[in-house]
Amino acid sequence: MDIKSVIRRALAQKRIMLEKKSLKELDSRGFMSRIFYAHSTMGDVIIHVLSPVDEQRIQKTHNKIMLIGKMLENHPDIPTARVFAYGSLTRDTVFTVQSCIEGRPLGNRVIKKNTIVGRYFYSKTKHLPGVLRLIARIHKIPLKKYGYFKITKKHLEGTYPTWQSFLETESKRWIHVLLKTAKKNDLPFLKKIQTTIPAILKKYKKKLNIKSPRLIHGDMINPGNILINKERISGIIDFEWALSGDPAWEFAFTNDGPLKTYFDERKKHERIDEPAFLFRTRLYSILWLTWAASVHANGGPLKKILMRKLKDRLISFEQELAESTIVRV
Repeated sequence: MDIKSVIRRALAQKRIMLEKKSLKELDSRGFMSRIFYAHSTMGDVIIHVLSPVDEQRIQKTHNKIMLIGKMLENHPDIPTARVFAYGSLTRDTVFTVQSCIEGRPLGNRVIKKNTIVGRYFYSKTKHLPGVLRLIARIHKIPLKKYGYFKITKKHLEGTYPTWQSFLETESKRWIHVLLKTAKKNDLPFLKKIQTTIPAILKKYKKKLNIKSPRLIHGDMINPGNILINKERISGIIDFEWALSGDPAWEFAFTNDGPLKTYFDERKKHERIDEPAFLFRTRLYSILWLTWAASVHANGGPLKKILMRKLKDRLISFEQELAESTIVRV
């Protein structure tokens, strides 16, 4: 299959005509996607091509990206790409067409020494405060209901009535997916976590009573989603894992250090209980890793890495609680 010919035909059906010789595949790509660049009747565009996994189909990823793009047009303080179209290339492949933002990714994620690490092309120390301020601005955007989005033509809102109900219901599904695809040596642990996660959610139910659902980017651990141009942040992209709920979920799996800049930006407009927020990020790390492992449930190096991290994180969380080394709230 000539992927470039398929892309040109699919975009022509959306009334987006590409300059034939300009269409080229870029070196930068995610773990699960290919990225193309072209001149078009809509200007310079970026085309993301993806063979979605089950989780992306469930979340209707590309419909969601389109609607979030439209919503963010009302928030000029959040630099992001305009989304022109989405659709199917083949039976198993989907695409989105977005405006091209000048800049190069802050970094990317790679597998190194059997773990996932961020590789940075620019100074992480210099740009992290700006990234945190942008995340805080995203988290100021209010939404209705919680969890994965109910996709409508008019607006985005969550599917669940409470954040707690989202976590309870979806975590059961994530574990079920892992159990269906588990190797024998993982079964005892998954059986344990099948009872441990509901117990944790029940124990901290009051702490998870989030009253104001906000837009969550969902993949800010990936420096590839931040663009840098002339040493300044020029864009934040890729809302494929976005959801509605507790902003603390954004930091469930990140080692980027203190969140002072983030809290300072949020506190310009609202009160933030920092110890409670940080406690939830630690609690969510177990849930986030369960979700991420289920996304990659069909195997490969990512699943092995995520399962190992999940086992380690559950042990460390239990030890921290027992030793009171994390803030009790």
